[in-house]
Amino acid sequence: MGKEKAAVEEYSISHSYLHWIVLSTSALTLILALVTVPMHSWMNDSGTVEINTPELQGKQVEWELSYGLRESISHFGEEVELTEYECNYSDKECTGIKNAGLVAITLIIIGSLTCLASIILTFVRTIKAKGNKAQNRTALIGGVLILLAPLLWFILLPGVFPPIEGMHLGLAFYTALVAGLLGTVGGIFVEAYDKSEASA
Repeated sequence: MGKEKAAVEEYSISHSYLHWIVLSTSALTLILALVTVPMHSWMNDSGTVEINTPELQGKQVEWELSYGLRESISHFGEEVELTEYECNYSDKECTGIKNAGLVAITLIIIGSLTCLASIILTFVRTIKAKGNKAQNRTALIGGVLILLAPLLWFILLPGVFPPIEGMHLGLAFYTALVAGLLGTVGGIFVEAYDKSEASA
């Protein structure tokens, strides 16, 4: 009984910081990934246009177009317009953008749920001070899925190869990329440490 208790205490001390790594990386990955879903800054385009109307002859008006996963938002002077990707089958560009967004949303949701499962499993393992290593694998899988979301979104966008002239990737894209990298690196680190401990 005494040996078993000592082993449990030794396990808890040596692995407690690993649990915190899994918890922190999974939680940050989950939050950052979900934040990007409603954002309209996955890709941006902007510029100025000259208005040739009798009232505004030769006036330069600034415009900006920001793409999200489900809709785009455009600023033309003081006018703001929100446009959902409701496409007909003949509009291949709109359909391509919509499909790319759906793929990214699906990967982010599945990856976020996997990260949530990792957080729950880590709490269970911490309380019991023993158990399998499922939370390490789920953290890694969640990170990889979220990392794939912005990459596949970018690849699936029509007209990206070569890049759309004037457009540039925005904050949401890089936030999702960082979230995926964070979850992936955290999962790989903890999984590798556990394997080295097991073989020691």
